[in-house]
Amino acid sequence: MRGSVLRIARHDFLNVRRSRLLWGVVVAYALFTVLLVVSGATSEITSATQLLVGVTGVTAVVLPVVGIVAGYLAIAGEREDGTITYRLGLPDSRLAVVAGKLLSRGVTVVLGLGAGFAVALGLAIATFGSVDPGVFARFVAISTVFALANAAVAVGLSAVAASRARAMSLAAGFYVVGDVLWLVGSGYVVDAVEAVGGVVGLTVSARDAALVTALSPVGAYLEAMELAFAPGGAARAADAVPWFGLEMLLLWGVAVPTIGYWRFRTAELG
Repeated sequence: MRGSVLRIARHDFLNVRRSRLLWGVVVAYALFTVLLVVSGATSEITSATQLLVGVTGVTAVVLPVVGIVAGYLAIAGEREDGTITYRLGLPDSRLAVVAGKLLSRGVTVVLGLGAGFAVALGLAIATFGSVDPGVFARFVAISTVFALANAAVAVGLSAVAASRARAMSLAAGFYVVGDVLWLVGSGYVVDAVEAVGGVVGLTVSARDAALVTALSPVGAYLEAMELAFAPGGAARAADAVPWFGLEMLLLWGVAVPTIGYWRFRTAELG
């Protein structure tokens, strides 16, 4: 099976790397990063670490879009074109197809992310003179997990969908509801729980509120970033919330593709 997975991934990577839309989003991400670096010379950003905090916000907004564009047609596109039936007749198992798509789309997103980080690193050094290697390494590692989780979610949703339109609807809906609305609305959820619980004397701490925020991929990423920027590094992060955020990213990256494969393995492809 490993040979099938690698062959599918190699072929898929050669196709997806030609996507103008995908690389357009990646270029936009790099440009936002450049703007942050340039503005740092005349704003309150006075160090490379502060710059990375700003880049975290850009990454949280843009990277899920990169994941959607990279992965939403991974399987649904071939199902609508009918080429998936040919691929499965080579023979390649449905598990190999999903695994190969996960590998190729993950590599594509990480390469795009790496290009943006390379631009940020070069300009940050040129602007501020140096970058804390520990902070930068942890920042890159957590952002890479975030990138892979988003790509995996998009491929998993693509495995559920039978058409391009359905795949796009699922991916866009997940981004809007699971990321944007949850990040904005999680505070209201906490307030509602606290209001109801107040009747019996239940209170919701700031830590509990952070755990609720970290249930979404974007919220999990933002909370996990404390592991990068906490004084002394990850080992001295204030509490378990950042680690919970990192665990949630891993959970999203595994759970959605697993559900997608479970639906795809018995789907009618005709």
